[in-house]
Amino acid sequence: MDALWFSLPLAFAESCAFIGSILFTINLWKTKDEPRREPPSNINQCVNQTDEDRPLSVDVFSQATMKNQNWCDSVLKTRRR
Repeated sequence: MDALWFSLPLAFAESCAFIGSILFTINLWKTKDEPRREPPSNINQCVNQTDEDRPLSVDVFSQATMKNQNWCDSVLKTRRR
């Protein structure tokens, strides 16, 4: 009876943790993928507050393309003018 004040809240907390882990596991199994959308064609479809109307572009740097080049020179070549 001396440890009843500790054992009852502990049993309640352990039961809640067990129920929570079961609910978390069930939630992981329910997968609802987002529908596939078309990629954006210009910057206005990605950013709301812009006055530009330009196409999107992505700069890709890899170790293979920059093997014999200076990094600063590569950046200056790909910079928009």
